[in-house]
Amino acid sequence: MPIDNTLLERIRINDPNLPINLKFCYQKLTAVDIKELVEALMENTIVNALDLTGNAIGDEGVGLLTQLPRLTSLIITGNQVRAEGAIILARSNTITSLDISQNYIANQGIIALAQNQVLTSLNASGNFINSEGLRAFANNTTLKALILTENLIKDSGAIDLAQNKHLTSLVLTRNFIENAGAAALARHPQLKLLSLAHNSIVEKGMALGFENNTTLEMLDLRYNQIGKAGVESFIENTTLRSLDVAGNQINDWGVVSLVQNKHLTSLNLSYNQIGDKGAKAF
Repeated sequence: MPIDNTLLERIRINDPNLPINLKFCYQKLTAVDIKELVEALMENTIVNALDLTGNAIGDEGVGLLTQLPRLTSLIITGNQVRAEGAIILARSNTITSLDISQNYIANQGIIALAQNQVLTSLNASGNFINSEGLRAFANNTTLKALILTENLIKDSGAIDLAQNKHLTSLVLTRNFIENAGAAALARHPQLKLLSLAHNSIVEKGMALGFENNTTLEMLDLRYNQIGKAGVESFIENTTLRSLDVAGNQINDWGVVSLVQNKHLTSLNLSYNQIGDKGAKAF
């Protein structure tokens, strides 16, 4: 579906009423349409962010977008982008925020992006990435926020990510991380936000480091199996403000332990095994 010619003209003439972030979501755009958009944007000095979610621009369209000298934020979720497109994007020296989720970049693509030294925020969820693709992140010094939900990451991948001391936000929801990976991330010296929801972490994993963490402010452990012993890891934590432990086989005694932490401002205990005693502890 072609982009409206009136809008393209407004882009060309730098219409001051245009937002700096243009959205073209679910419009069946292809590389042909992106070519027209890029030509218009080359004359524009206002727009610096694009959201192209749910189109079909492919690697060719990605290559065209990287020609834009002022583009700093790009969302291309679900656009049939493969490793070649990620490699092209990795050469960009302007894009600082990239959402390339729900594509097909796999290990080859994520390795290329990990070597980029401009990106500060990257979402590569749902891209068939496994642990081997994450080793390159150890040497990245610019990335602060990384989202890798719904990939194929195991403990070795989490351990490699823990070597990157510059990350402050890491989301690894719906992977295959167990105790060793959780323990490595628990010892990370900079992370403020960490999500390990829907993994395979059990009580022993909690005892390997989260009780000593002094940087995390938000922790999401939904649908693991941390139990009462895992909960006890957080009793004396003074930095954590938000904790989500829904669906973790926590019983009344776990709740009684957890409510001793007076620093938490947000706590989710849904879908656990809490009875009257646990409810009265609040």
